[in-house]
Amino acid sequence: MTFTDREHALISNTDVLGYVQAKNAERNAQAVAEGWQFWTTMPEDSEFLSEFKNAYDLELMYAIGTYSDVFKDEYCYRPDLDMSGMTLAEVEDRIESI
Repeated sequence: MTFTDREHALISNTDVLGYVQAKNAERNAQAVAEGWQFWTTMPEDSEFLSEFKNAYDLELMYAIGTYSDVFKDEYCYRPDLDMSGMTLAEVEDRIESI
């Protein structure tokens, strides 16, 4: 597998809770600055986050879920595709292609 620089940075980030807290802080600041009425953040539950060895695994999980949702919105059924061997960049490319 070939990884992008961004993917390598995510793989090397093993502080998953810190990563999530930083991403949530960015989202909250953006929401307040833009006057959003509703937004969501990633869970900061340590039991949930302990399932991920690094930030890459977390982002890959979210990307695969997003792909499934976007695919279903477009084609009215969930994809029948094993994405376990795909990189984050490959999954994100598939999302963009829909």
